[in-house]
Amino acid sequence: MKLSAYAKINLSLIITGVEGGYHLLDSVMVSCKNLKDTVIIKKSKKDVIKFLGNIADIDPESNTVKKTIKLFRQNGFDIPPLSIKIKKRIPVMAGLGGSSADAACAIRILCKMFGIDINSPLVLQIARSIGSDVPYMLNVSACRVTGMGHKIQPLKNNLKLKAVIAMDFPMSTKLSFEAFDKLNLKGSDTIHNDLIAKALENADFELLKDNLVNDLERASCFVEPKIVSTKERLKSAGAQITAMTGSGGAFFALFEDNKTQNFIYKSLKNKAKYLYKTDIF
Repeated sequence: MKLSAYAKINLSLIITGVEGGYHLLDSVMVSCKNLKDTVIIKKSKKDVIKFLGNIADIDPESNTVKKTIKLFRQNGFDIPPLSIKIKKRIPVMAGLGGSSADAACAIRILCKMFGIDINSPLVLQIARSIGSDVPYMLNVSACRVTGMGHKIQPLKNNLKLKAVIAMDFPMSTKLSFEAFDKLNLKGSDTIHNDLIAKALENADFELLKDNLVNDLERASCFVEPKIVSTKERLKSAGAQITAMTGSGGAFFALFEDNKTQNFIYKSLKNKAKYLYKTDIF
């Protein structure tokens, strides 16, 4: 069975506190229609996982998809040996949720192949244990995600958003959060996410652009100052609305029309290590 694993962007990422050593978040996430990995799973005589593409070397013995299969088996699901191929297009360490998307896609495939209820508490528990973004990435609709990623509120999105995504340098999520604490940074007011939810529902692009916020951007730029050049490159190309997704190092620009999106994309062609244009679900 073959399914797509869609990248996500954080329209917002607000840090609301710490619990049990983990940062609590309030984030509005959307998925990228045209930036995706492909996961193919078939029954086999033995387990084999292969990553294809030139994004990065990923250890076939230590990755989120292998962890997913292992957890399903450990929790009593009868999963036979599988041949798995993951065609990578989403760059790693970008804040685009590539590894989480692959895991979520694997969960969707396993549930379809073996008649497992994807909404069962046990499957959702497995998703949460793999990564905080995985429960959200079981679907592709706009959502407000809070806590440690387990509280998911679907949002009405009536905006026809388009994006250009650029990345030049990878960024460690762990180091970004550590820098947030080291710099004694404070989280933004969650009213921004109330207003983003309102903007999406009412198709209010102006309201949306006035409330994009990412509390990790300053921390990530402190850890790896070079990532700022990606945002500046988007701005220099004429992008009016730019923001970092997740902990970086990818930045995105948002548009309402194809013409502007295509102009920015063509302006940056061959000037960024990774460059994509996509519609937003």
